[in-house]
Amino acid sequence: RKSTISDLRRYLDRIQLPHNSHLHCRNIVHVTGTKGKGSVAAFCENILRVRDKLTTGLFTSPHLVNIRERIRIDGRPISEEIFGSAYWEIRQRFDTWKQNNDSINDDGLPSLPGYFRMLTLIAVFIFANYTTQGGKKIDVAIFEVGMGGRYDATNIFDHTMRNVVCGVTLIDYDHIRVLGSELSQIAWEKGGIFHTNKEEQSHNNITSRPSTSTVKTDVIKSSLTVGNESLRFFTIIDNTDDVNNILRSCAFREGKGQTLGIVKKGDAVNPSWKIGLPGDHQRINAELAVALSNALIKQITQRDVSSPSSLSNALMQTFWPGRCQSVSKKSNNKIIKYRCDGAHTPQSLATGLEWFRSVSGYNQDLPKPRVLLFNCHHERNPVPLLDMIQAGDQPRDANEAKHSRQLFDRIYFCKADFGRPSALQEASAKSLLVDSGIMEKDGRHIEDKAEIGRTWQDTLAVLWKEIAVLKMRGVSVSEMSCTTNISAKDAITMIEQMDEYDEPEIEVCVTGSLYLVGSVLDAVEWKESAANGKLFNCY
Repeated sequence: RKSTISDLRRYLDRIQLPHNSHLHCRNIVHVTGTKGKGSVAAFCENILRVRDKLTTGLFTSPHLVNIRERIRIDGRPISEEIFGSAYWEIRQRFDTWKQNNDSINDDGLPSLPGYFRMLTLIAVFIFANYTTQGGKKIDVAIFEVGMGGRYDATNIFDHTMRNVVCGVTLIDYDHIRVLGSELSQIAWEKGGIFHTNKEEQSHNNITSRPSTSTVKTDVIKSSLTVGNESLRFFTIIDNTDDVNNILRSCAFREGKGQTLGIVKKGDAVNPSWKIGLPGDHQRINAELAVALSNALIKQITQRDVSSPSSLSNALMQTFWPGRCQSVSKKSNNKIIKYRCDGAHTPQSLATGLEWFRSVSGYNQDLPKPRVLLFNCHHERNPVPLLDMIQAGDQPRDANEAKHSRQLFDRIYFCKADFGRPSALQEASAKSLLVDSGIMEKDGRHIEDKAEIGRTWQDTLAVLWKEIAVLKMRGVSVSEMSCTTNISAKDAITMIEQMDEYDEPEIEVCVTGSLYLVGSVLDAVEWKESAANGKLFNCY
């Protein structure tokens, strides 16, 4: 993993796009974090395109329906023709290099990069060689980190000879087997994008990685506002003090004395403005995006940015698939509304459920059937997520009455059509409950998964029942209709055939996994139009 940056740079040399060339990707926005980094990248893209009239390239992950979604020009996915042309052009350049350098010992670097590395190279190649239908080249490239940041494939560009701004969104527990089990360790991984000279990351001028036993950092003081227009690195006030102290140290030491800007709600986004991505949590993401965009424009033009009306318009127009997204479909004289949010951590799920309660009419006690489609990767412990969903119709304070009906009437634990491969073995239901502190080791007996050959979706259904029993949520929850081991498409067919409800609308919440959201969007035939343009410098 630590060789990723040097490996990617050698691959760039082989396809004739050296990383230190000032002829491509001259203006860069780099975004990492645990939650909201895709949303921040989308906000940045819209601001720079709509307000600042720049031609944008955007690289994100994962995709929902089609791999081309990961690479966008002016907000739209690249076409099949552009993706295919870029891929085969890069393959041909690799083949040519190999033929001309067959005798060179290159330390075992594979002749072709792996999946995410190749996609990163394709994005860089397209951003360097794309012209729009109007003849414009890419003005700014926005990169969302795949995982972590310090050793991520997107962290390949030095900050010299380029205008670069970097942002870190909310940091939460995720990928802990790789990034670390403490938030401070995860923050250190994220803070690696601040490093001005990436090659030096293997030397001694980087911030020390925190241990699991103690958080020890040099606290570099910085303002809690972003009034200093020379700032290039930003994060949000919502992160813990320990996390932001780690990020401050990374910015100062690895960013050659840079001060970290910390944004908060109300800095630039007027509370009265409507923004395109629903949810109160998106307002802090919008603030971070504004800070990043303003800082980049300041670097490019050496001028301050002041255009509230066009900024408001850009934020309002922002759209990001799979995040608080609604898609309606008519079937059998009923309107089925699919509310899709790929939340997969407790913090993001809490926000997604609040959004669903609002848009589905649950908060208003509207009598509609509500269905849950759920899945999550087996590397994650689903117990906190399922527990939160069950508690979704509970009073949140002493002054709030319990709703007249539970949040969901039935559940489908679906398989996604595709997903990220993993060598990690699936855990049993009991071990997950014990790890979550809900059940004692010597608690009630649950048949071990290996004995009865349960699938992961079966395990989710068992967990749902056991959590309801252990938390004494009642028979209506513990015995709720749960369907397992079906595809998203089959679940949608079953929902369309539901005839026990008289209401004209059915609300469907799709959550727990972006891969499941993608499967649902594909099943309901949701599509985006492709960008128009062409590549140059191809054989």
